[in-house]
Amino acid sequence: MGDSQKNSVTTGSIKAEVLRLGIPACTEEILLSSERLAEAFWIGHLGHEYLAAMSIGSVTLLSLRAIGQGVRVAGQTLLARYVGAGDWHGASSVAGQILAITVAYSLCITSIGYIFSAAFMHLFSSDPKVIEQGTHYLHAGFIIFGLVDLNFALAHLVRGAGESGLALMGIAVATGIGILGMPLLTIGAFGIESIGIVGVIYSLGVGRIAGSSFLIVCLASGYSRLQISPSHLIPRPKIIRAALHLSWPISVQSLLERSARVIILRIIAILGTYPVAAYGVVQRIGQSLQIPAFGIRAALRTFVGQNLGAGMSVRARNATTMSLKLVVAIIGTVASLLFVYAEYVAEAFGLESEGAAVFVTCLRILLPGLLLESCQQVFEGAFQGASRSLVPMLVAVIAGWGIRMPLAYVFSVVIGWGAPGIWWAIAASQVIGSLSLAFWFMSTNTRVKFTVASPISFADK
Repeated sequence: MGDSQKNSVTTGSIKAEVLRLGIPACTEEILLSSERLAEAFWIGHLGHEYLAAMSIGSVTLLSLRAIGQGVRVAGQTLLARYVGAGDWHGASSVAGQILAITVAYSLCITSIGYIFSAAFMHLFSSDPKVIEQGTHYLHAGFIIFGLVDLNFALAHLVRGAGESGLALMGIAVATGIGILGMPLLTIGAFGIESIGIVGVIYSLGVGRIAGSSFLIVCLASGYSRLQISPSHLIPRPKIIRAALHLSWPISVQSLLERSARVIILRIIAILGTYPVAAYGVVQRIGQSLQIPAFGIRAALRTFVGQNLGAGMSVRARNATTMSLKLVVAIIGTVASLLFVYAEYVAEAFGLESEGAAVFVTCLRILLPGLLLESCQQVFEGAFQGASRSLVPMLVAVIAGWGIRMPLAYVFSVVIGWGAPGIWWAIAASQVIGSLSLAFWFMSTNTRVKFTVASPISFADK
């Protein structure tokens, strides 16, 4: 195979190439999910108030990472187009610009977020202990904000180059060190004094430094086909415009989805600490359940991007259909098991009596919707890889703000269903959102647009 085709997915078996990209990406998601579950596990042992503080703080941080999500995905997609066309110099230039943008916005968010951490907590809770611990959590979270986003950006870029194994190694180093440090700093061990809830965050920060350092060395030393030098960090207006053109719908979509979660959390907070704690744990379980979908979505961004860059649109579309069947089979099986054994899952997270009952109800209502939402992730990966990121954004607006928000308030407050009303509103939006995007993808008009997606030369427009 020629050197230009070393990391290309434009030849060979579709299933084999999607799995070659998808398995490392799924493994990354497993590691990240394990990290989130470990965070909930160790903080849960401090008390349910700490879990509530974590739920509020983590949703806040996640919402503010919407900009970074759009920039990373745009970088992966644009870079994949250059790799598909065999232009590695252009790919390296894209990588340099994405890293520079990541550092710039991270510094801004860190400065502003740290100052207003306490104000964020007062918006969502009146419990003094939850506010106090949540403020500590957010302060630490904003301190390491840029480290986390830099690690994610580097992984997305090498994945866009087709080097999913290298991206996995960078994430593995980061999460491995982060998870090992959590008990040491959170509850104390081996003579190390406990520093409470912030111990989890600082452990994550140390891990991200190690993971990012590993990937930077690979990019600078020539170990990776994607090589970055200081000259690639010099601003290139055409590439920056192209990246922003692709990133803004993804960032807006991510911001809308995550801000909707924040508002949903605010409604849940009215109902008490137990629903907040239950929702926080279910969120993490849901993220774990959707690992195959997240991995396939990441793989399709690269697969579709490279194949459209090489002019192979039918191959890109067939890969999407195959990926959908795979996700339904895997996640459908696991969701069924979680539904049956929900009470045992509650026990594993230390939830008892009322807290366990709220959790079991929440999990069982949301599981069917999570399956359909996983299918939505597959379609999103295809659209984003085809540079059609506006389509998923429009669906997110309809599902998140047109359906989820109004129904959550009506069901829980107006009708008086309480917390279960919110779970049903979330499930309804998941069903409608996933079916809408599926219809859009399968419609004749959209399939044509998918076939004739924008050419490689975004940066030359």
